[in-house]
Amino acid sequence: MICPRCGANINDGSSFCTQCGETLNKQNPSVNAMPPIYNPPPKKNTGLVWTIVILSIILAGLITFASLYFTGVITLGNDETKQSETSETAKSDDDESSSDNDVKKSKTKKYNKKTNEEKNDKAEKENKEISEKKTEYSPALSNALVDIINAEGVSGNVSVAVLDNNTKKIAAKVDEDQTYVAWGFYLPVYMALCDRYPDSYDSYKNDIMSSSVSNCNSAGNYAIDLCGGTEAITNYLQTNMGYRNTVIGRKYGELNSSRDNYTSAYDSAVMLHKFSLSHNLSGLCHNPAQFGITTPAGASVYGQFGTENASVKNNLNVFAVVKGSNSDYTIAILTQNHASATDIVNKILQTVHTHMENK
Repeated sequence: MICPRCGANINDGSSFCTQCGETLNKQNPSVNAMPPIYNPPPKKNTGLVWTIVILSIILAGLITFASLYFTGVITLGNDETKQSETSETAKSDDDESSSDNDVKKSKTKKYNKKTNEEKNDKAEKENKEISEKKTEYSPALSNALVDIINAEGVSGNVSVAVLDNNTKKIAAKVDEDQTYVAWGFYLPVYMALCDRYPDSYDSYKNDIMSSSVSNCNSAGNYAIDLCGGTEAITNYLQTNMGYRNTVIGRKYGELNSSRDNYTSAYDSAVMLHKFSLSHNLSGLCHNPAQFGITTPAGASVYGQFGTENASVKNNLNVFAVVKGSNSDYTIAILTQNHASATDIVNKILQTVHTHMENK
């Protein structure tokens, strides 16, 4: 081996040069040294992350699609037929619902119509029952009443109807269908109110039948308004209840009205008779003596009375149920044109009562 310093030949494997003392066999750091160990940082598994992200997006898309699909927002292929069927079903259901509503309305209308027809038929039947017996009156009593009227010189100005409450026969009649001003007659609006609202407005019904004129007027006018006004309540009385000669042309207490309230002796007698069948007669609590009327001996009189002029008792009207020891009858006496009302009414009332007691 050759010394790298002096170039002398020396034995192989010597540690130093024998000539110059140069140390031999030094490690060459650039050749023999081991490079430092490099530990790179662990690589992130980006492929896995992206896989997870992509799968999450796909899953979210599937969930959204499924939601839209099952709610019908999105349809595929043959689902158009299904959607059409669903639409047709919905339309059918709507049509069926509409049809059901129409049927219900129709049934309600038919029910109301049937109810009104039944009420009209009932009223017509009741009135017909009495009307059929209208010819079965007593000519003797009727002739006696005509004689009284003629003797007073007021023929054509007095109307009378007498109805036997036991037999429902007309006992006597004089111009019974002629219409007269219905002074003091609150019963028509009372009967209409009871017929239309059988379970309501009891306080108003009681006031209509009270002895206080102010109470009768205010309650009667309330009933007129409740039934739709004068024309409406007139139509109800004539059409639904059969009182064809009874008219409510003005409200009670209206003194300046161009119209008036009218009834006939026959209408009012039938009305009073029906009242007596289902109502307490004490409601007809007016005092006859207050109107100059003399009650026949042994009789109880339950009625409504009215005058055009209370001070002289002209144009006096009597609507009353009379009960005696042997009689039970309804009497209506209407007067007009300033007849000698009090005297003639008392004569008619006494004549009728004597006949009814002794027949």
